[in-house]
Amino acid sequence: MGEAELEPVELTPEMRGRIADAIRLGYDLPSLQHQLLYRWGWRLADEVNVVGGFRYTIDELVSLVERQGRTLDLLALAIAGNPSNPRLRALAAELSGELAPWLARYGKGGLPRPDSLEALVSERSRLISFADFMNRAATAGRRLCRVEVETAGGRLVEGTGFLVDRDQVLTNFHVVKNAPPLGGEAIACRFDYQAEGQGGEPTGERVVTAEQWLLASSPYSASDLSGRGDPTAAELDYALLRLARPVGEERGWFPLTPDAAVTMVGDLVVIPQHARGEPASIAWGKVVELPAHGLRLRYDATTAKGASGAPCFSPDFEPIGLHHAADPDAKPEYNQAIPLWRIARDIAARRKGQA
Repeated sequence: MGEAELEPVELTPEMRGRIADAIRLGYDLPSLQHQLLYRWGWRLADEVNVVGGFRYTIDELVSLVERQGRTLDLLALAIAGNPSNPRLRALAAELSGELAPWLARYGKGGLPRPDSLEALVSERSRLISFADFMNRAATAGRRLCRVEVETAGGRLVEGTGFLVDRDQVLTNFHVVKNAPPLGGEAIACRFDYQAEGQGGEPTGERVVTAEQWLLASSPYSASDLSGRGDPTAAELDYALLRLARPVGEERGWFPLTPDAAVTMVGDLVVIPQHARGEPASIAWGKVVELPAHGLRLRYDATTAKGASGAPCFSPDFEPIGLHHAADPDAKPEYNQAIPLWRIARDIAARRKGQA
């Protein structure tokens, strides 16, 4: 069996407007982004303007698919993702007299089974270009660093961080909380740390921080330590460090964006890290919970001391979180990150307040 057929229908401007209204009332932006990403492989922000308001975004999307001859396909996708919405159901009945063909096109479990031995069994699992994956993994590795902090008492604290601007590294607040007020040689970020050299010295490029090294920060929550209660929006456990010299022109960086990432329970996560302060390693897992109204992101990927401040990626190496903590229980069930978009919004708000 191939895809369910939808009979061609001549759409009037009035009908196109009703389709746009029905989609707008049946979805919010994150759920629509999810449907398009995992059904069509579209990143909505790559196709249309998503910052002009949701109504404008939907109008742009409907105009785009109309030019491609896919308006009915978009409606089918919307109906299958929210079949109980009365406006979407009414449009389906009006255009074809029944709901079944629309649901069949994007039914439960993914696209209809093809005429082969393979099938899409989970809409949260998708095919990714192997070449793109390898390139993105290599790029992420170039932007990863071990954070080395010598406290006032002479103790060495090790964590992980990553470039978010040409001369800025993001890590956890708790990694640098005991760092001296003036950074310089006391705080360093080591890039390309892959092995020990002669004499047991770490390899890689060591870049110290500027003296005025702390650009923005937010503390962790008592709930992160106890596992009881919820954090507040002002407890995001991050520190934004300024380096003494820019290295991002060569390595690139991951810009912090305030747009909420499409992340759901069951999604895979990838965490490159300097666990135990050792050369870079990587762990895979899946999202298990989005607690505290989305202020935290929990997963079953393995981490170890020294991984604090590591980036948390989607399978195609889009940064989605800042790893910072583990389940405090004696038998831990999760590790945990702060969603990056929340950190981005907090930094933007602080900068606006300082302007």
